[in-house]
Amino acid sequence: MAAFERATEGWRAAGRPVEAARCLLRQGHQARRWGRPGDAVALAEEARRAVERDAGVQADAAHLLTLAALDRGQIDEAERHATRAAAQYEAIGADREAAAVELLRAPLAFERGDYEGQGARLRAVLRGLEARGDAELLPRAHAMTLPTAAARGDWEAWDAHVVGAMPLLDAVERATLPIADALQLAGDLALYRWGSGARAARVWRLARAAFRALGLSDAVAATDERLAEVEPDDAPRG
Repeated sequence: MAAFERATEGWRAAGRPVEAARCLLRQGHQARRWGRPGDAVALAEEARRAVERDAGVQADAAHLLTLAALDRGQIDEAERHATRAAAQYEAIGADREAAAVELLRAPLAFERGDYEGQGARLRAVLRGLEARGDAELLPRAHAMTLPTAAARGDWEAWDAHVVGAMPLLDAVERATLPIADALQLAGDLALYRWGSGARAARVWRLARAAFRALGLSDAVAATDERLAEVEPDDAPRG
């Protein structure tokens, strides 16, 4: 952090407030990695105040505020910042960044039961990522869109999203908790809303592998209980 602080002061002394604000944001991301979301919020707000007319800094600050709010379990606050960040990124043509924020918004919308509206937004994100051939974000977007397909019983879309997500799921060490949660939710919807045990089991196995890679033994056990409902003779154990 000391190096970032020196860089920030250097840019300020040179009359370069945008560069100084970007150093503040880098400090904020570092603070998050060190488990200090409160410091991340303070640094993001300082960056926003420093250059109120720079749209890129404003969008990046809103993105950091979204992440910090998620770290603190502040769901409404996270959604508010994410909505602003997505709109600001779109306004400056930063489509990839807007897509990344939309993927952050998805679990928040699912928490409210908003599958239809979020599904439309995610499908738009998918079209943009496909047009750009974004090999990193595209599998994540497919995985995150699965619950919306399950919610409306669109099994053609479901199958396409499962296939699209496989590059991520084949390298399970790249899994994130939101992706694992989305897979588990998709299975829940497939079984408990539509009675489709085979589809539920398919994504629950993927969720289980992701939870295991993340070291979340309680989540693994909860997924095993789900699998036992649909395949009691060979549900994974341990």
